[in-house]
Order: sequence, then structure tokens, then C-alpha cells
Amino acid sequence: MKKDIKHRWLYYIGYRTNSAKVLIEYLYGNASIYLDRKFKNAQKIAEIYIKQRKNYTLEEKQIIQKFYHSFSKDQFFRLLPNREWYSIQQKAHQLNLHKYNIKKS
Repeated sequence: MKKDIKHRWLYYIGYRTNSAKVLIEYLYGNASIYLDRKFKNAQKIAEIYIKQRKNYTLEEKQIIQKFYHSFSKDQFFRLLPNREWYSIQQKAHQLNLHKYNIKKS
């Protein structure tokens, strides 16, 4: 008998509260609105263009190795117009180049 009382309270708390009622009515009463929204989101995602990463050529790597210490950001953009500054920095780091030499004490 005690177990039956506990189940009734759980049912009361789980279903009878306003938030649960609203959620159930929304999910089952407006299922077509919910599915339409999901379908529109899926269409938007399908239209997103994902930019493919272009590997660095040997010439581009040589430019970075030769001029990374002395050239400014703008000068690099003139030499490597199709590269982002962050990408150039990452490639320099992979080549073990650093813009500023910091001496460790």
C-alpha cells in the first residue's frame, strides 16, 4: 500500500505540474510546428558552405621561414594573399618559428 501511495505522488508531481502539462501539450499538440521548424533548420544547415583547408605549398613555407621574423602582417598579406594571419602564425609555429625571441632566465 505504501508503494502505491509513492507512485501516485510521483504521477502527481510529474504530470500534474503546470510545466509538464505545457510541455506535453506543446510537443503533442503542436507537433507539426515543431517538425516544420526542425525541417527548416536542417535546410539551413545543408546550405552552409564549409571552406576546405588548402595545404601550404613548398614556396609558401619557404616565404614564411625566410621572412617571418622581419615582415609585418601587411607585408605577409601581399606575399600570401589567400592566407589568413592566424593560419600563417600556426604554420610558423609548426615550423618552430617565433616572431619574438624571448630569452629564458
